[in-house]
Amino acid sequence: MSRSLLFLAAFVCVLVSAYANHNAGGPHPVTVREFKSGGRIIRETRAGDSIVGVLFDPPVPTPVVLPNMVDPTDAYADPIIIEGVGYSMVEFVDTIIDPDFVTDNLGFTISFSVSMGHRTIGSGWATWSHGYTGDVYFSNSASTVTATLPPNVKAFGLYVESNVFDTFSITATANDGASVTEDVNGSGGAALFMFYGEGSARIESVEVEVPSAADGFAWGEFKYLLQPVVDGDPHFTGFHGGQYDVMGEPGKVFSILSDSNVAVNARFIQYPEDEATYMGEIGVVVGTSHLHVDTSGVMTLHPLRSEDSHTYLLDNDGTATYEGQEIVIRASGWVIRISRKLEMRDTKLLHLDVAFDTITGAAPSGSCPHGLWGQTVCRAGRSVGQGTQGEGVIEGTWRDYVIESDDLFDPVFAYNRFTMQREGEGEGTLITEFM
Repeated sequence: MSRSLLFLAAFVCVLVSAYANHNAGGPHPVTVREFKSGGRIIRETRAGDSIVGVLFDPPVPTPVVLPNMVDPTDAYADPIIIEGVGYSMVEFVDTIIDPDFVTDNLGFTISFSVSMGHRTIGSGWATWSHGYTGDVYFSNSASTVTATLPPNVKAFGLYVESNVFDTFSITATANDGASVTEDVNGSGGAALFMFYGEGSARIESVEVEVPSAADGFAWGEFKYLLQPVVDGDPHFTGFHGGQYDVMGEPGKVFSILSDSNVAVNARFIQYPEDEATYMGEIGVVVGTSHLHVDTSGVMTLHPLRSEDSHTYLLDNDGTATYEGQEIVIRASGWVIRISRKLEMRDTKLLHLDVAFDTITGAAPSGSCPHGLWGQTVCRAGRSVGQGTQGEGVIEGTWRDYVIESDDLFDPVFAYNRFTMQREGEGEGTLITEFM
């Protein structure tokens, strides 16, 4: 074949690729993105300093495993690390598939604003990127679709590729307006769009929009991270997203987090009309500092060494700060957020929630913390509870986490990790309303 014929053949392929799509038959050219070693964020956008949108290039960063975090051999381990958040994402395992929603093997459900067509790469959808061959969902030529997420989502990501085999500008927008726009090649160039919530912000929904010329798109290969938290009656979401319940016993004080320099305890209170419990008081120990919060919205701090506006100093360079309707404690690598919520079943009943973050995505002390929630930091994967007392997740039984002295500031229990001296220095006690 002559050089001119080769050129003509290549030209015809280009023309075909501009009009072909994933639902058309016959061969088509495939563009494969070359990956560089290591992942980097190439774009970051913010809206209201709450939800951050990021785009990774290349789509899959080189696997990174932080100390005491996720075992790379674990079935749920995922290599994507969100810079500034510190946690590894877990991969959605498509289990229950419906035109209007999809649910993974742990009950995480993503609802679609329009009915989507289920496809798999190589069977109904021709190309993707980075070797993925699993499930995707076609918008049936709709240009805009919104994915609605369950509560308490700290971060969410999804890959998107246009239907037509050409390059189109695709925009993903989170519920608070944070958006990411990227040119994505519809022939083997599926790109990852990611959002994470800073502070108390949560990802409630993500809208994807493509030009009408793209003839719709497919999304899939979802990734998410639930906010590590103890909330409600009480529901536990562990460090890696596992979920379980511990009702404990009404009136008892339980260890929630026990680390070398930080301890968080909570008193469980019984609901008026059933056997469920909730956190009615929380005691936080940071070195020699004691902070108490209850459902009345009053914070008590001792000893009071100094204060600056709404920021109060704790031992070992820790701080307690008012941020909106939360008291935020930053100490020894932990970020602990305590909030007061109305119980859904009784609008007159208040309970306390406590959410946890770390700076590095691993135990700040370099060792493994404990407590009803703390023990999940060093466990790979997402363990799911089998009962109402942490069965299948916690070490020992729930009784092992009772603070026998009934003192909210006593760190001693069966698996205690707190080692600092409890005797405080300085004088004075601060009592203030914070919510």
